[in-house]
Amino acid sequence: MMCFLKKYFIILLGSFIFSLSINLFTLPSKIVSGGISGVAIILYHICGISTGITVGILNIIIILFALKSLGKTFVMDSLAAIIMIPLFLRITEQFPPFTENTFLAAVFGGALLGVGIGLAFSQGGTTGGTDIVSRISQKKYPHLSIGILMTIVDFVIIFSSMLAFGNIDLALYGILSLIISTAVIDMMLKKLNSAKLLFIITDSDEKIKMGILSEINRGVTTIEATGGYSENPKKILMCVTKAKQTEKLKTIIKQIDPGAFIIVNESKEILGNGFQYYR
Repeated sequence: MMCFLKKYFIILLGSFIFSLSINLFTLPSKIVSGGISGVAIILYHICGISTGITVGILNIIIILFALKSLGKTFVMDSLAAIIMIPLFLRITEQFPPFTENTFLAAVFGGALLGVGIGLAFSQGGTTGGTDIVSRISQKKYPHLSIGILMTIVDFVIIFSSMLAFGNIDLALYGILSLIISTAVIDMMLKKLNSAKLLFIITDSDEKIKMGILSEINRGVTTIEATGGYSENPKKILMCVTKAKQTEKLKTIIKQIDPGAFIIVNESKEILGNGFQYYR
């Protein structure tokens, strides 16, 4: 139950941050960095239509396509954000702009946008719009990252903003904001995929193995080896942990065998039991 609540709290937090990035930064400065929100910004300044209404209607249309392509589970995980973002946009549109500097609006708006989308992605959901379009496209082009696919779709929307506002500078600020948000999304997802790979050379392999299994609840593999100098048989323990568990694991090892030799490697991606792959 706690995991369920945590998951949807993070998705809703991402949705709220997403809304703040629009109403505090990009909307007042006419910065379109792509996405459904970019379409909503264009329509707001041309037709006076609320961004919440535009985002809500377009997301309903897109989610109907996603239901067939991505399945019910993904759609259900996305519904929280899709329902709440229009509401958050309506609430936060009453907030005054955070800055009147267009450059700062592009930078901080893009960064907040990336954080909001990244948080939703980390829980298997989305913030709707081109996030979903990108995931549908990824089914056909699995070698491309979500960030790259979103960039392709978003550049089309940015180009449309240049035609709508007749201002190439605003389009360039939109590209800057898009680059920043894409970098933040990819950075967050790579951080979530990263882990530590440890090789432990010790004479107390059984005790350390039991410590790993009982204290941090991670699997461990025993590798038979031979000492290069002594020619004596050795056992190497191999263990993969999340970064936050590494220090605890090293403490356990040193308590059992202060002379243990530990090699710690960075792992960019870990696939398998106990590790979720974020894309």
